[in-house]
Amino acid sequence: MYLSQKELCTMMDLVSFTLQHNTTLGSRQLLLDKLMEMFRADYGASCCWNPNEKYYQEGVFSNMSLDNISKYNDYYQFHDPITNKLRQFRRAVAVSEVISRDQLIQTEFYNDFLQRDGLSFGVNLHIYCGQEHVFDVRLWRSQQQGDFDVKHLNQLDLLLPYLRAMGEREPLKESLSFNLFTQRELEVISQIKSGMNDKNMARTMNVSVTTLRSHIRSIYKKADVHSRTELISKLAPN
Repeated sequence: MYLSQKELCTMMDLVSFTLQHNTTLGSRQLLLDKLMEMFRADYGASCCWNPNEKYYQEGVFSNMSLDNISKYNDYYQFHDPITNKLRQFRRAVAVSEVISRDQLIQTEFYNDFLQRDGLSFGVNLHIYCGQEHVFDVRLWRSQQQGDFDVKHLNQLDLLLPYLRAMGEREPLKESLSFNLFTQRELEVISQIKSGMNDKNMARTMNVSVTTLRSHIRSIYKKADVHSRTELISKLAPN
């Protein structure tokens, strides 16, 4: 498969990124943004499948409305005619491979969820470590952009071993006890470590910047620090 110099540089940047990150919310948000840029996607999402409860969780989303994201989490993921089919594959798969365009546009999922934000053509890549589904990558384009082609699918497949390595990489053990923090604060800490700014962190967590900064102040107080640099240093492994 031929890659232009720009495509090759972008691919190498993505490989380098995967070698330095795991699958925390913040890392997956940054990964999603990079993949969207590479594949000229207008929208993106990444979720983790919970096989026991049978639902997707820990989702990160790009360019989708908060109201639509909430509806997906509460309702549409349970009335989704495509993603569970796509999850059966261990390669990049276009939505058009599992459902025809004519069939898709007749579904509630398309008309009341996808189309509300303009999602029209999609591709999924589900990452497994052994038999365990670790996380997924979902890229979507608007109708004006048109569908993804075979080259895009092949490029995503080239990244699969590196994305799998991300899933296998355990988070570093922290010198601060996790028991100090609430679950929400742990999510904020994960994103602080990834280098994400306040605006993007708030978007990822579906909260206002004001609420986010309230969480950060609480974290600083519990950790007895006054800056992100101090916090990250204190979280460094022993």
